[in-house]
Amino acid sequence: MALVVRWHSALPIKQALVKSRFGEEAGSPSAAVQEFLAPETEYYIVALSGLPVRMAAAVRANPEPFKQHAFLNRKGKPPIPARDVQVMGDQEWAEIRILFPRSEPITLADKQVEVMAKLGRFDVKKTFKLKAMVFQGQPAL
Repeated sequence: MALVVRWHSALPIKQALVKSRFGEEAGSPSAAVQEFLAPETEYYIVALSGLPVRMAAAVRANPEPFKQHAFLNRKGKPPIPARDVQVMGDQEWAEIRILFPRSEPITLADKQVEVMAKLGRFDVKKTFKLKAMVFQGQPAL
């Protein structure tokens, strides 16, 4: 299974999604575009895509086991547990978005953040190096 793990709430990711979703309208000041690009202040959002639809359906039907095993880990600090899970998609594609509270700040001093989750019998683990995620002088999280 080829799973894509992306930091969905990062501004560069949101800008790329706006371009793919709105096309020519992406540069316009329309309310829909501006709402999509608005900074997420409550949650860090990490998306898992490329997974089988049946796995996402299982998470949609019972999100608690997945949520209880989803964390952001930083060296020397307590893990940040998932606060919520959103399952997007239909019969052809699926994406799971994991919401982590921003009340636990992540800074460049953390150097890296590891996303960990359990998807059925599979362990999902992805490390993000924070210095590679700097955009316009700030960490894009």
